[in-house]
Amino acid sequence: MAEWKQNYFTPKFPNKVINTNPIFYRSSYEERFMNYLDLNKNVIKWGSEVITIPYVNEVDGRQHRYITDFYVELRDVTGKINTLIVEVKPENQMERLDEQGNLILPREPKKKSMKAFQNYINKVNIIRKNHSKWKAARDYCKKMGYHFKVITEKDLFQR
Repeated sequence: MAEWKQNYFTPKFPNKVINTNPIFYRSSYEERFMNYLDLNKNVIKWGSEVITIPYVNEVDGRQHRYITDFYVELRDVTGKINTLIVEVKPENQMERLDEQGNLILPREPKKKSMKAFQNYINKVNIIRKNHSKWKAARDYCKKMGYHFKVITEKDLFQR
């Protein structure tokens, strides 16, 4: 099983950070995004795991708490400050939606082994859980006048 890079983050510009507790990253993707937030002069404020949104997980039908990855206040090119809720995830955990906004699930595996089927079910459940969380986040952001964005390795590592 893969080990995720995890550690505490020490910002160079702590006056921009709204966290009251130590900042902890749970992956190299999150660490890279924290460096971006810390060093970007257009980022006014940011925080990690500071917003909690209730949601119903469509996998188990139960109420849960979604602790979002990042809260960001960002000045755009016109000088306007936008507030974003940002989730950092690997591309393979992204939801895919059709034109009507319905979730498109991955194809079933060609291999008919129990392991292949279990891996498929796990992947589908991760995507469905993320879909539930992100729908709640989009609704929350709409109500608050924020923007919601999911960032993947394609955003973080493109050159």
